[in-house]
Amino acid sequence: MTMDLRNSAELPQLYISYPKSAQQHLGQLRGSENVDLKAREQSSVEFELRRRDLSYWDVKAQKWAVAPGTYTVYVGASSRDLRLHGTSELI
Repeated sequence: MTMDLRNSAELPQLYISYPKSAQQHLGQLRGSENVDLKAREQSSVEFELRRRDLSYWDVKAQKWAVAPGTYTVYVGASSRDLRLHGTSELI
């Protein structure tokens, strides 16, 4: 059996789900990074979240807001292929 090993590219994507009080769509894209990989190579990617990445437009207040509560962070190849997730509490 022979294996055909090739170079490839991955595009890890970062999605954020807001606390329920923010009344936002689930899983909003907040970052992506193009990674070129050689055959059998692995790589790490870091995403830095800023205040604006957690902000949403508050329709009632007519301004940008950051909701306190539990945020869920997802990372995957696409919105339908989320391989990692974690939560963080914002007070």
